Amino acid sequence: DEENVLTSDWANTVRHQTILFNHDVKLVNPRFVLTSDTLKYSTDTKIATILGPSDIVSEQNHIYSERGIYNTVSGQAELLDRSVLTNDGKRLTGDSLFYDRKAGYGEAFR
Repeated sequence: DEENVLTSDWANTVRHQTILFNHDVKLVNPRFVLTSDTLKYSTDTKIATILGPSDIVSEQNHIYSERGIYNTVSGQAELLDRSVLTNDGKRLTGDSLFYDRKAGYGEAFR
């Protein structure tokens, strides 16, 4: 699409406007780079669904997660399974983690 460039070793359309990417997945956006083992992406909603070990790296943050969703438009993430957000030396870890990049707000549970 106009902002996100996705590459991988393998991809398959699973539903109209939803593509499953596997092996060496890389989503490049002007604000961040997301690398993953497995990622589902909707070209309609521009939401990336994380389905395997993944890193989202920007100038300010590093996020690691193995399961969750990341809205590439709003910058909001809902991450599960002991995800970790690192920002300016601060670390937020939780079984369930919510992060809003634009607001600079994060919340973790358990």
